[in-house]
Amino acid sequence: MQRGNYMNLPVQVLREKAVFTSGILVNLITPVDDNHHAFYDEADFRHRLLIEKMRTQRYKKSFLLLMVDISKLMLKREREETLDRVKTALLCSVREIDMLGWFHDRHTIGIIFTEVATQQSTFIESIIHKIYDHLCKTLPLDLINQIEIAFHLFPKVNSVPLDVECDSGTV
Repeated sequence: MQRGNYMNLPVQVLREKAVFTSGILVNLITPVDDNHHAFYDEADFRHRLLIEKMRTQRYKKSFLLLMVDISKLMLKREREETLDRVKTALLCSVREIDMLGWFHDRHTIGIIFTEVATQQSTFIESIIHKIYDHLCKTLPLDLINQIEIAFHLFPKVNSVPLDVECDSGTV
């Protein structure tokens, strides 16, 4: 089976999509069946993050940056398969208006949750639980325990330790 560049998925489930943003033409590889989500490389993701920060400053709309540190998983023998499973779980956890990609190449995946209402304190908790639920469905508990999640709410910055339960135990 021929594989594409994006998440090592078969070529027949990928499509190239050109996006014109801020005067720059960006080619994205996106899954055909994934609600048009793209997984940005580090440079493109950081560019999207900068645009979102500027939008937040101008329009006073908050967004959440969630960082999923998978560096310990990248030391494992089946790292590409594990990475594919993590990406799949994360893609199932985001809305159509959210963006995800490499925040720190091959170590930390970033997810930008746009249009976040700051008065909804349960939003962050529900997002993290949703991500862990999807990870629990795709990875064994010993691998999940090696994933670290941090978040920053813009313009206000927060970070908290997590005690989240999966079906198989506490993470």
